[in-house]
Amino acid sequence: MDFGLFYEICVPRPWGAGKEAEVFRQVIEQVRFAEEMGFKYVWLTEHHFLEEFSHCSAPEVMLAALAQATTTIRLGHGVVLTPPGYNHPVRVAERVATLDCISGGRIEVGTGRSSTPTELDGFGIDAARSREMWLEGLQALVKLLVDEDAALSGDYVSMPARTVVPRCVQKPHPPLWMAGTSPATTERAAAAGLGVLFFAHGILPESLSESVEAYRARITSAQPIGLEVNERLAGFCNALCLEDGREAREIGGRAAFQYVMKGMSLARWPQDATPATYEYTLESMWRGRERLEQIGPEGMIENGMVIAGGPDHCYEVCERYARVGVDQLILHMQTWDTPHDRIMSSIAAFGKHIIPALGG
Repeated sequence: MDFGLFYEICVPRPWGAGKEAEVFRQVIEQVRFAEEMGFKYVWLTEHHFLEEFSHCSAPEVMLAALAQATTTIRLGHGVVLTPPGYNHPVRVAERVATLDCISGGRIEVGTGRSSTPTELDGFGIDAARSREMWLEGLQALVKLLVDEDAALSGDYVSMPARTVVPRCVQKPHPPLWMAGTSPATTERAAAAGLGVLFFAHGILPESLSESVEAYRARITSAQPIGLEVNERLAGFCNALCLEDGREAREIGGRAAFQYVMKGMSLARWPQDATPATYEYTLESMWRGRERLEQIGPEGMIENGMVIAGGPDHCYEVCERYARVGVDQLILHMQTWDTPHDRIMSSIAAFGKHIIPALGG
C-alpha cells in the first residue's frame, strides 16, 4: 500500500498578517520532507470561497512549486473541478501538461464537481446538471491531452480545432482519477476506467469494503474515458502520529473533529433544496454528523475514523485499510490548526515506523 499526503490547506481564524503565506510555505516544507520519509504521493484539491476550511483555490500553482521542491513524489491535481463553468477544459489541459513537463512526468489528475452550494452558486453552476458538466469537461480534457487539432462540440463548451501546448510528458496522458463517496460513484468510476479517490470524512476503514469489491468487479469490463485504465483505489483519513500517543490523540482528534464538522456544515443545502444527484452524499453526511456529535473526537479515534496516536496504534489502523484492499492511503495531517512542528513529527513517525512495514 502506498502512502500519500492530502491538503485542503486549512487556515482557521484568527488571520494575522502573513498567516496564509506562512501556511503555504509550511506545506512546501512538509511535502519536501514527506518525500524523504517515503511518501509516494501528495494531493491538493481545488476549492473556492471556503474560508478557514480550504484556502487551496489555485492548486496548480502550489503543485508547480512542489514540482521544483521535490524529485520523486507523485503530484496529485486532485481534484480539479471539470465543469466548464469552473475551468474551461483547455485551461485544465494546459495546466496539467505544463505541470507534467516541469515535474518530469509526475502528475496525477483527479476530477470532481464540488459538493458545496457556496462554490456551485458562486460560479453560477446548476447543481442539478453538475454531474453531466463534470463528465463533458473530463471527456474534453482527455481529448485535448491526447489529440492534436482537437475540436470540442458539447452542451457546455465548444471550440474549433486547436492543439493544446505544451504536450504531456506521460503518454498517452497522466493517470486519471475520480473523487467519490457513494457506491454509485464508485460504479461510475469503474465503468469509466478511472481510479477512485475516496474523499469521505469520518468513516470506518471497513465501510469501504463494499465499494472496493464492487469497483474491482466492475472495472474488468470498463469502457475507459481515457486511453488507459487506472484501476487503483485511494482511501482518505485524517491522521496524526507522534511518539507521544496521548499528545497525538489530543491534538489530532480535536483538529480532525473540528475539520470534519466544518466541512459538513459547508456542504449543507437549504432545506428541501438538495439536488437529486447530491442526495446520497448529503444524507450520509448528515447521518454521519449526528453520530460524530455523539462520539466526539475520542470516539472517532477509537473507531478508526481518525488515525491519531502512537506508532503502534497508527500502524494497526493503517493495516485495516490495507486489508480492505486500498492501494494508496492518503493522510490529511494539515488538519485545521494542527501545528506545523507536530505535522513534521507525524511525517517522520510514519516514515520511520509505518511506511517501511506497509508501504508499497
